[in-house]
Amino acid sequence: MKRHCLTIFSILVTVTILLISIYSGMADEESTKKKGYLGVAIEQLDQRLQKDLNAEFGVVVSRVELDSPADNYGLTEDDVIQYVNEIKIRRPHTLTRIIRKINPGDEAKIQVIRDGKPQTIKVVIGEIKDKTDHAYSFSPEKEIATIIHRRTGVYLGVQLMDINQDIEPYFGVKPGEGLLILEVEKDSPAETGGLKSGDVLISIDGKKVSDREQVRDFIVEYEPGEEIQLNIIRQRKKMEITAQLKSQPAGEHLFLGAPGKQKNIFFMPEHQERKWLEYLPKMKRDLREKIEKEIHITPLRRTI
Repeated sequence: MKRHCLTIFSILVTVTILLISIYSGMADEESTKKKGYLGVAIEQLDQRLQKDLNAEFGVVVSRVELDSPADNYGLTEDDVIQYVNEIKIRRPHTLTRIIRKINPGDEAKIQVIRDGKPQTIKVVIGEIKDKTDHAYSFSPEKEIATIIHRRTGVYLGVQLMDINQDIEPYFGVKPGEGLLILEVEKDSPAETGGLKSGDVLISIDGKKVSDREQVRDFIVEYEPGEEIQLNIIRQRKKMEITAQLKSQPAGEHLFLGAPGKQKNIFFMPEHQERKWLEYLPKMKRDLREKIEKEIHITPLRRTI
């Protein structure tokens, strides 16, 4: 019995070390990998824009940066981007992820709707120079206001990790098969459907998954209330679970900016919104002597 417990303990320690090593390696690789850059500001295609631009889906180009790849290869304002390298684009974050994953110097085929007609534009992707997510600025003209950006779409509620070949046998999966579920969010569709930490997600509605971006792209195509079939491996046994997707919980994203002249521009990583929301009152007090009135907060569109 003692030997059996020691064996189990040894396996758990080994797996933990491997997981830490994998996570560290992934973080290092992600931080050093060059990311693609297009040079456009984009926004969601709403019902009004669908009618005005004669496009059923996609994201709208609201601004093209001067001398950017988008500018050099002919993308223009009000183009509706629908596909990049044959991948359908429905939401801004999908386009952002796809562009970031393209190696700088590689050519991308971008399909757009322009003046109501489809066009295909080939663009050589550039390299993003900064590693920040959002731009902010202060303006003293108006009193303070908080902009709440509410995430749209649906969610499943799991944290996923790629499975390294060293631990594939432990989970009973084939090379390159599935994703390890590290955590299941409380009261999420995943928890309600019966997913657990340690499960290996193999497919969604029959579509095999092999990376986290793929899962996100699958999920965002569904509507709240729709059910999906999840094929998993739990303790080396195959199982099928049904989950009913919910609307993405609202999230608070802080955007500081000013129409017209911009002052005191700074950048904030996307994962630190709540920290900055908590820090804002102190920031306002500290800056009171430097500005005439208040901090004016307005959204700045993200550039990709």
